[in-house]
Amino acid sequence: MLYSNLSVSEAAYHLGFSDPAYFSRFFKDRCGRSPRAYRAAGGGARQTGA
Repeated sequence: MLYSNLSVSEAAYHLGFSDPAYFSRFFKDRCGRSPRAYRAAGGGARQTGA
């Protein structure tokens, strides 16, 4: 997500997800934050808690 100009929806479809919301949940489960939050934070460490 950091090195792409694709929107979250475009990235989801490009990666083979038929539902951008499912991609967002999948991403959050693995990275600890939503794709948008991950991009806004510049990637970085996995978020813990809350």
